[in-house]
Amino acid sequence: MNKRGHLIVGFIVGLLFLGVTNYFLGWFSYNLKDIGIYVIIIAVYCLLPDADMRQSTISFIFIGVSIIGMIFGYNYNDKMILFSSFGLLIITFLAWIIGHRGFVHSLIFAVIVSLPLIYFFSYQVAILGFLCFYSHLAADNCWLKLI
Repeated sequence: MNKRGHLIVGFIVGLLFLGVTNYFLGWFSYNLKDIGIYVIIIAVYCLLPDADMRQSTISFIFIGVSIIGMIFGYNYNDKMILFSSFGLLIITFLAWIIGHRGFVHSLIFAVIVSLPLIYFFSYQVAILGFLCFYSHLAADNCWLKLI
């Protein structure tokens, strides 16, 4: 499946999850800032498994964000941003080495990349990220791939 298809499937899954869980459980708020965060998480996480391809959009985004982050971190002497940006760049290159539909296309990797969302947002947002990542795996017919 291509980028457009993964975005469509990811947004359908993400929006259904947001709507259903908010209706029954009241999990999410819908102010402008939160909606923007949800849109970014859905878009990134439904494309994230393709970070293992050199020509993918998400790879170019990660490289760009890494370079900008390293410049920002260096200029403002912010080691956290500098090292995080450098780490993102290294992880992107490692994903390329692993190859397409390798470990990056697995449920374990989905859990690993969703867990930081608990720290930055909440466990509900982490579940949203995981489900959008999983929508990509399902669309690529990697339903139960663990590693």
